[in-house]
Amino acid sequence: MYETLSEAIEAYDEMLDEIYTETPFGIPASRILRECDPIAYRVGLLDWADAEGFDPDDLEDDADLP
Repeated sequence: MYETLSEAIEAYDEMLDEIYTETPFGIPASRILRECDPIAYRVGLLDWADAEGFDPDDLEDDADLP
């Protein structure tokens, strides 16, 4: 599945951007959420990881979460 935290974050961002395509000024939804509400971004990431069946704590930590 994912070996590093950055791979998981990239997949989560892609999922958000595919679902929420209509955003102000064409800014990716993942960026809006990450920068405007970093707590909601982290909670969503953890919920998404749980639904995908993996624990982010088990991944190689090569990225900083907002």
